[in-house]
Amino acid sequence: MEHRRVEIYDANQTVPAEHDCLACPTGTAVIDEAILAPGQRYHVTAGASFKPDPYTCAHCPDSDMMFDDELNCVCREGFIMTGEASVGTQTCVSKNHLPSISSSYSKVKFNFVTSKNEAATSSEIDSIMLSHYYLEAASSCEFSQGNSERTRNACQSLMNLCVLSSYDNTAAACRQLASLSRPGEKLRNHIVYDDEVDAILRDRSIQMQMSFRERLDFEHTLDFRLAKYAINGEFMGFETLKNQFLIPCGNIEASTNPPTDQIFRFGRPFSMEHKCSVDDLMEEQVYFYELFLVDKGAQCGSNSDNLECLYPIPVLTTSFREGDIFPNINKIPSDELDDKFVNRFVTLDNMVS
Repeated sequence: MEHRRVEIYDANQTVPAEHDCLACPTGTAVIDEAILAPGQRYHVTAGASFKPDPYTCAHCPDSDMMFDDELNCVCREGFIMTGEASVGTQTCVSKNHLPSISSSYSKVKFNFVTSKNEAATSSEIDSIMLSHYYLEAASSCEFSQGNSERTRNACQSLMNLCVLSSYDNTAAACRQLASLSRPGEKLRNHIVYDDEVDAILRDRSIQMQMSFRERLDFEHTLDFRLAKYAINGEFMGFETLKNQFLIPCGNIEASTNPPTDQIFRFGRPFSMEHKCSVDDLMEEQVYFYELFLVDKGAQCGSNSDNLECLYPIPVLTTSFREGDIFPNINKIPSDELDDKFVNRFVTLDNMVS
């Protein structure tokens, strides 16, 4: 339907005096109950659900989409549909703005490590998440529209897809990142350190002084912050690190949570055990993180700003791969010389199937 119903009221009436029909804007449509199958409550197209409403002109989920004669959302001339409707809303990408590195997602390679003395075995899995997000993220990040929210989220999402690809420099998302640059650096440098291992491990930038116990003018506990991102690149803000990584299953009772002062005591070992089912892990929401230490000995801004000085913490993950090589699987100490540290990481990956 191309017209929506409107109610016309007289000045002193509380019920409509008459009804009329107004034309909907081009590309929009009124979703009528007549098109629904028996028992169906919503009309679903392009990953979006529309409740029948004769008074509303419905819009497709992307501004470059329009309803066709069968009330399906299709991309306008010169655009192609991207995304998986089973995952979320689909988008349109201009045929003139297809990513220069790759316009299709690739299989995700995973390595399985049972011990440091055994070689890693690999497996390839088709990822519906990469299929859903890659083309939109790669296109919108490369052909940026200034500092728009869509561009920022697209670039962050592309970084997340590289993380899900185990930072593999042969994977489409990581190759795309490596080819793109912003003033002063390549985007891939936001998630992977290019510095030599020795330079990272011997960095002396932290200014606060530490002690194994309480001492005047010394710190004996560590305070961390997490930058948190959703898979679509949305920045979820900063949060204080407590026990998010120690207890991945949300159904574990709070009484099992370890006291915070035990976890973050400087120079003190800590361990705990807990059990949770695979089903619980599959239901957990996945977020991407960057870890920062609060440097209480440094000063950021003026004294009145009261800003925290955050020092980025390099993270070592055994899933890091370069083609068929896993540099972070170290069988002997000297293997550490080719280690690769990352800035962004994920603690749980249930998104590849």
